[in-house]
Amino acid sequence: MKCEECLIFIEEHDELDLAMAGEAAAHLDTCAACRELYEEERREQEIYARYLLAVKPDPVMWEKLEAGIKREPSAPRNFLFHNWTKNIIEKSRANFALPIAATVLLVVGITFIVNHTKQPLNAPRGEAATHTKSEVAEREHERVISEPTFPNERADGLQIAKSAKLELHEHEQSDVTYLKGMRTNKRGALSLRGGRNVARHPLPPRRMHEVTPDELVSDAERLQLRAIAILALDIATRRPELDAAKVVQYEEALVVIDRTIKDSRLAVRANPNDPVAVQHMLAAYGKKIDVLEEMASDLD
Repeated sequence: MKCEECLIFIEEHDELDLAMAGEAAAHLDTCAACRELYEEERREQEIYARYLLAVKPDPVMWEKLEAGIKREPSAPRNFLFHNWTKNIIEKSRANFALPIAATVLLVVGITFIVNHTKQPLNAPRGEAATHTKSEVAEREHERVISEPTFPNERADGLQIAKSAKLELHEHEQSDVTYLKGMRTNKRGALSLRGGRNVARHPLPPRRMHEVTPDELVSDAERLQLRAIAILALDIATRRPELDAAKVVQYEEALVVIDRTIKDSRLAVRANPNDPVAVQHMLAAYGKKIDVLEEMASDLD
């Protein structure tokens, strides 16, 4: 073994295997320089060993430390885990809940439209329910267009969510009223006599309301307005996180889109049976949703 190789193994002499240790020992017996380095290394290790023995703590000290640790009150693990999970849930809810809800509403609305586009656009208009839905969509559109896309401190963004929630509640109440009426008709048509249900004053079968193209367009428009309101609320609450230059670009694009939506709605109102005008209006709403979703993604 050469001196260069032996110097590498001097510090690890005690950890070498038998073959390598034998070669190193044979070289140390014949080389005075390597032997001197090995002796210095061994003396250094002995000094370290004596130092560790001198500073070794007394067992009594360990007993006192252990007793003191046992007396210290420890925080419950469940409480720490609860706070940790609570913070994660709250952060994820603020960042993702509103964009996900808006996306789900938009997908449901598009699916509903695709399933009913086979009906002719010149079909007869519905009864009072059709006019009611159209009026609701009209009011919702005028409110969204007239109000700023991003509410400031004076125009609180929570008002948008409250309006959308109120509209949804009105539709749910109408469904509940319809179901209650069906149960009342059934109770009036049947009487309990001798343990058997006997028909009395049979009612004519209820004719299911046939969905008209106007109702489909109104429902699609209402769903898109609701998605726009949800996205606008989410962006308004976190708007300070956006870059100022990007905010200006987004607002300029939204102004152009709002003008297109207004013009396309006037065209649909003037020609309600024109499918091209309807598609142009719904496409304008979809473009606005795309821009708002892009803004929301910049905040994530």
